[in-house]
Amino acid sequence: MMKGRQLMMFWLLTAMAALSGAAFLWIVWFSDPFKSQLIGYVGAIGTVTYGLLVFWMVRDCIRRPFPQDTTKLNWLVIILLTAPVGTTLYYLVVIRKNASA
Repeated sequence: MMKGRQLMMFWLLTAMAALSGAAFLWIVWFSDPFKSQLIGYVGAIGTVTYGLLVFWMVRDCIRRPFPQDTTKLNWLVIILLTAPVGTTLYYLVVIRKNASA
């Protein structure tokens, strides 16, 4: 069950990943080749933020009790193989559902 502070961290990490991705695309689309160092920094921030988000969801999935072990394995595969969509799906279906129950 996620508390207010954990929920805030989830949305903060999600927003940072989304904004860094959008900034990366903006810089690539509208910049000249001399701004490649800035592109590298934005990409690194997005990668680290996204990695933290995936790590958090995998850790929650491993620690959370599921009715069957195959359910846990299925969620781990979904989170790791369909990364942005999988992490959001896991959050909405498992964490959010259990927080409201």
